[in-house]
Amino acid sequence: MLPLFTVYAQIQEWDQTFKGGPSCVVDGVPTLKCLEIVFGNILYMASFFIIIVLFIMFVVGSFKYLTSFG
Repeated sequence: MLPLFTVYAQIQEWDQTFKGGPSCVVDGVPTLKCLEIVFGNILYMASFFIIIVLFIMFVVGSFKYLTSFG
């Protein structure tokens, strides 16, 4: 069975020289050239934690609704 959609959201490596891209890492520290990659990684991690929190809120709210006799 084929998936309905493909998600390409993943954390990217800072050093893109293996893909033929420019290196934005100096002495192991990402510079401002890596701003897009660093921002994307932060956004990816934040969205992951937001989804986990929303799921927990849904479970807690459902439990409270079921036990409130209402």
